[in-house]
Amino acid sequence: EGQTWDGTTCDGEAVKYTWQEALQLAHEASNEDLLGWRLPNVKELASIAERQCVRPAVNSTLFPETPPDDFWTSTPSSDDPDRAWVVAFFNASHSIKEKDRYIYVRLVRTYTDD
Repeated sequence: EGQTWDGTTCDGEAVKYTWQEALQLAHEASNEDLLGWRLPNVKELASIAERQCVRPAVNSTLFPETPPDDFWTSTPSSDDPDRAWVVAFFNASHSIKEKDRYIYVRLVRTYTDD
């Protein structure tokens, strides 16, 4: 979030949000264009991380200008209601963080062949 695709790369500065703000952002984006945007779960977001890459730990051709930092997932912690899972795109790890922290957001949508 905060960046736009210019046809070649992502332009602009990524923006950080709290977990609740990220969920609300996804809801508003989905309502705006009806394309089903949502915050990915931890398994979905971790699936695009590239362990052989660092800073960022992602395929930079497919995901250009990805900040090498944590990104929120929709997966809450099962042990602590005040924390949720993040995926770190500096080293492809994942962990839980406090929901009131400001962390980057990458929205996804389920592909349909309509």
